Amino acid sequence: SSMRPFAATPMRGGHLRVSLEDPSGAKVRAAAFRCDGTALGAALADPRTRLHVAVRLKRDDWRGGDGVDVEIMDAAPAR
Repeated sequence: SSMRPFAATPMRGGHLRVSLEDPSGAKVRAAAFRCDGTALGAALADPRTRLHVAVRLKRDDWRGGDGVDVEIMDAAPAR
């Protein structure tokens, strides 16, 4: 299934926080690290694109939390 990126927000260090939406309308917040100035960063910043996105889930225990982070590893245009 393809995802549409929206609400992309730059973060310090060249990272990007982005929300992804699938065709059913389900949304997830994710981050792509060190993607500023790359093709990946440009694709994630364009809400007109549909992408196949490869992610990695990792535990988020920052500040004593117990959550899950979604890290975008790569993306390719959905055709």
